[in-house]
Amino acid sequence: MSKKILIDPGHGGTDPGRIGWGIKEKDPNLAVGLALAKKLLIYDAEVKLTRQDDDSISLDQRSGLAKVFGPDLCISCHHNGVSSQTATGVEVFYSHSRPAAQALAARISAGIAKAGLCNRGAKTWLNASGTDYHHMIRKVESAATTALIVEAGFLSNPADAELIRTEAYQDLEAQVMADAAAEYLGLELKAKASTVPAWQEAGFASLIQRGIITTPEYWQGKLDQPITVGELMGILAKL
Repeated sequence: MSKKILIDPGHGGTDPGRIGWGIKEKDPNLAVGLALAKKLLIYDAEVKLTRQDDDSISLDQRSGLAKVFGPDLCISCHHNGVSSQTATGVEVFYSHSRPAAQALAARISAGIAKAGLCNRGAKTWLNASGTDYHHMIRKVESAATTALIVEAGFLSNPADAELIRTEAYQDLEAQVMADAAAEYLGLELKAKASTVPAWQEAGFASLIQRGIITTPEYWQGKLDQPITVGELMGILAKL
């Protein structure tokens, strides 16, 4: 059975999230979420997003989608912001009830921070009642689901914001999360569909059977590629 991954681009619609240096958090959140979903297409996994456009979706609606979908992993894409311009860096939150997720959170934080940001590391955050502070961890985390909040830089920091607004940094965020998720869940690559027509495959097999092609391992990966004049002469010489 393939694994399920829910991607949750934070905020959206009438909720812009943090705003800093001309950037509304909801926008890079969505860009990273969409890029992450695309990068996960190569794996044998079922991937869904809580939003794919600039939609207003409440926290209860998001966690409700998660309960219906039943993901093995839920990643909420966010970017931070505080009143001070000096706060900087990447941090990833995981549930205090799942210490095994610390390594996953730490890998993502360190990987994104390689873009030149401070690595604030993997963290848990509890509220006054002793439960996880973040709704999308508190309401989604379960025996079957690992939930993370990725805060990939501070929009309130001018240097962080300049990175966050770039497509290259957003792509890095997505790639780091995709690679980490694939390893954590043990995802397998989808079988690559052959682009070689059946009649060509049959002709190739016939040439091997007749002894005209004696090095099939050389030709197998080249059936959909152009042949050189030298290769053609070599085959014709055996006919």
